[in-house]
Amino acid sequence: MNHSNSDERAERIYRVDRFQVPLEGRAEFLGRIEETHTVLRTLDGFVDDHVVERTDGPGAVTIVTVVIWRDAAVQAAAEGTI
Repeated sequence: MNHSNSDERAERIYRVDRFQVPLEGRAEFLGRIEETHTVLRTLDGFVDDHVVERTDGPGAVTIVTVVIWRDAAVQAAAEGTI
């Protein structure tokens, strides 16, 4: 078993954000998420990202973003970038 690999995963930071967005603003909002994540993907310590969306009845969607960072230090540095 490779312990150093599991130790690295244990230090990862998962930043999860949830937004409720009116349907008419969905496309613009997703575009802004993509712009932001494009920048985040270039930063040292970025591991992965995901965007999930769910319809919340008529007229709204919930969008959840997940960004995974190597550790708390790089996540803190990234917050100052955006």
